[in-house]
Amino acid sequence: MNAMKTEKKSNFKNIFTKRNVAVFLLIFSVVSYYYKDSNSIMRQSLKYWTCLFNGEFFRYYKNGGGVWGILLHTALAIWHLPVYIISCILPDVNVKSIFLIRVYSKLFNLPFILFSGKLFKRICKSSGLNEDDGETAYLLFLTSAFSLAAFSVAGQCDMPGIFLSLLALSFFLEEKEVPFLIAYTFAVQCKFFPLFIFVPLILYRYKNIFSCIWRAILPVFVYVLFQLPFMMSTGSSDTNGGKHIVMKNLFGDKIQVFGNDTYLIWILFCIICIYAYVKKTEKGKAFAWDSLYLGTAGLLLTLLPVYVEPYRFAYLAALMPLLLLLRKDSLPRRLAVYTVFEVSTILGGMYTDRHVYDIQNMSGMLWDKVLPMRKFEFPTLSATFDFLDKAKLTPFFTVFTAVFAAFTLYFLYEYHPSRIKEHREENEAILPIHYILREAVCFIIPCITCIYYIYGVFRNFVLHFFPNINLPI
Repeated sequence: MNAMKTEKKSNFKNIFTKRNVAVFLLIFSVVSYYYKDSNSIMRQSLKYWTCLFNGEFFRYYKNGGGVWGILLHTALAIWHLPVYIISCILPDVNVKSIFLIRVYSKLFNLPFILFSGKLFKRICKSSGLNEDDGETAYLLFLTSAFSLAAFSVAGQCDMPGIFLSLLALSFFLEEKEVPFLIAYTFAVQCKFFPLFIFVPLILYRYKNIFSCIWRAILPVFVYVLFQLPFMMSTGSSDTNGGKHIVMKNLFGDKIQVFGNDTYLIWILFCIICIYAYVKKTEKGKAFAWDSLYLGTAGLLLTLLPVYVEPYRFAYLAALMPLLLLLRKDSLPRRLAVYTVFEVSTILGGMYTDRHVYDIQNMSGMLWDKVLPMRKFEFPTLSATFDFLDKAKLTPFFTVFTAVFAAFTLYFLYEYHPSRIKEHREENEAILPIHYILREAVCFIIPCITCIYYIYGVFRNFVLHFFPNINLPI
């Protein structure tokens, strides 16, 4: 009898592990939001099959509105095949408005999120860390404000690229060249961010300039090869202008160099590439430490001068925990600094990307099913910013972007491999209370619209009984 009770308690504890709680909160926020990009992704995926079966597959970018590489669109289309079948069976039903189908569509990232746990352990093993460190790094990725904002709130599909980048990184650290090049090539087919991670690593490992060039541009060559039939069919692989907007945002600010406008992003990226090329290639654990530092620095520096959107930091959310755990000294305090960096970046992004966190994105989702929006009048994030504009407080939001710049400088010094060597033997663990506080802060900030929703219900309840009360928002 006592053995059965003990087993039940053990099963109960297994359900409420830190990892399961983190995954639950990710899924909870998935079912709470439906940003317009999620609708576009589903529409593009359904159009993929329409173009294929109508014999117009190579006109997909013109007729379907695709903006990424065809391999990512193919993966999305396969995931959405059941939705396409349902739409064919029920042609008069708008499947994009059905709650369960919306949830299924947004769960595209989930398998890649779950499978990436083993990759964190592999990378940690190559870096001289243990399996528990790999689990901790994975947990910090799951609880990241960047992960919540990208996958759950904005509903982006970056996780295949992140998974393949982690896979490529694990092969790179294990010095398995062919598997690395394959994973690296496929990672870039999803989105171009892995280039900023792996080009410095290639320059660091292969000092022969011709070897570096062909390895670095191989994914771009493959990307063009896959896109060529679509370009030849329509005259362009992107006729809706979507990619032009993306590239404009990606290149960011310009500065004057010798009287010419030069993109700051390329200056910063060239600096890290030159540093990687001239740096001596280490062996063993030191090779892994240098690689993690250079890859993260390459990504962090290229994000600094560009327009910020929530999904752009998802790759950073995967890399930073690995570096964080290479140094065990002052670990709770350095975790606190990283958490403040995440939260500040998201808050800064809310000012420019307030539409991502608009309360209307909850229409038709979980909260709307429980407390239908049509019954209440809700405050919006835009209304809050209008209120702050009148109070002349919005300039303070530049503080959040200043934090990002400050963290970049802090990172370049604090996580340099020489600093890792200095403090390698010191050990200070992350306590359960640190996980709880981080989870609470990182979950609340991206999901601030849920707080607006709760406040809206409370506000309407109060106004129903006390109509003369003047509430500020």
